Amino acid sequence: MPNQPSTPKHGVRIPDVRWNAFGERAQQQGTDRTKLINAFMAWYIREPGAELPERPSVGEE
Repeated sequence: MPNQPSTPKHGVRIPDVRWNAFGERAQQQGTDRTKLINAFMAWYIREPGAELPERPSVGEE
């Protein structure tokens, strides 16, 4: 099938205000929510070589 993602979808409950702000800040940094969430999770479970993603500056609102 075309456009089959290589990873499954997982649902989480996140307030819209937080989800939207997260997406906006990710876009400002030239990335997206999926990449950041994966990076956070890899860092959290201590995958070898995983680094905590850079946080946006306070002024990036």
